[in-house]
Amino acid sequence: MKFISIIVCTYNRQKYLAEVLESIKNQSSAKDLYETIVINNNSTDNTLKVCEQFKTENPELNFRFFTETKQGLSHAKNRGIEEAKGDFIVFVDDDAFVNEQYIEKISIFINSVPEVKVIGGKIIPVYEEKPNWISPYLEPIFGKLDMGESITLFTGKNFPFGGNSGAAKDVFEKFGNFNPELGRKGDKMLASEEKDFYARIKSAKIKMYYLPDMILYHHAPKERTTPEFIKKQAIGIGQSEKFRAKQIGILNLGKSHFTEMLKWIATFGISTIYLFSGKIEKAKMLLKFRFWVSKGIFGRK
Repeated sequence: MKFISIIVCTYNRQKYLAEVLESIKNQSSAKDLYETIVINNNSTDNTLKVCEQFKTENPELNFRFFTETKQGLSHAKNRGIEEAKGDFIVFVDDDAFVNEQYIEKISIFINSVPEVKVIGGKIIPVYEEKPNWISPYLEPIFGKLDMGESITLFTGKNFPFGGNSGAAKDVFEKFGNFNPELGRKGDKMLASEEKDFYARIKSAKIKMYYLPDMILYHHAPKERTTPEFIKKQAIGIGQSEKFRAKQIGILNLGKSHFTEMLKWIATFGISTIYLFSGKIEKAKMLLKFRFWVSKGIFGRK
């Protein structure tokens, strides 16, 4: 049986950390099939106390926690990879919780399909208060990923979302870890570290599997659904994509610009449909979001 390492990278999320740890603890699978590792990325809240208390109250669990002093989600993920003892490494967001059969379903799949190297699961947003401007086209920024109820492959431009995904440890040994220049750093809303990582894997024609029963429920608190927060997030997405594309090469940067223009065409089309349907707020936010992402891509910074 392949041993699984569940890695939770966290930064100032004491509000949710105990919940995700409890959900990983209360699994239907045997406790000796997996370990849980928390990487505390310089949190200034009570994250350390939450970890210490959880370890004290659950001595029977394979639970460890570490502090990564290099700021940034990619640094935290890479530290988790370094500390992991598992044959298969799974990343779980710190502001979420998983279903009771989460590890059982992963274990069954990776052991019945031994050649599998990469997996990703379903992500369901849990809104504190869902604004009327949210459309299916913007829900991915709240983590939503739903490709149906059957095991299938990520194809085309689709790839697993980092907060609910995993890979065999030898994948990291072969293709490298997450780029520390990408991904969130403290309060800086950068991104694309997972896109960069999975693009390397996809270029090698390695199959990536979607598991519908690998379910993560992702919190979307009210403060993360404000236009101000979305603006900051969208600009960060654009800046990260620009940096990622430039690292690959100048031709890829041009391709990225062309892709953004195609997205503008699609955005205008969808927004027009929303306007004629009387869904003005959805149309307005789609256009604003695209503008903010483009600002990040085409801006000087």
